[in-house]
Amino acid sequence: MKIYLSVAELAKKLKLQRSSVYDLTSAKRIPHFKLGGKLLFSEEEIDRWIDRQRVDLGTGGNDEPKND
Repeated sequence: MKIYLSVAELAKKLKLQRSSVYDLTSAKRIPHFKLGGKLLFSEEEIDRWIDRQRVDLGTGGNDEPKND
């Protein structure tokens, strides 16, 4: 069963202000849709979006292991 979140629920999940959620949606930086004028967010899509926001610290941009 798909779970959909409101702006308030998503803000709580992400620990953001509601206005920040609105800013993300207006900038089209977060997956969302409107149903009857209400913004909704698929929890599954949001979880995938969160995973894509991960910053890989890596080894300073060099993906090749050093052979010393």
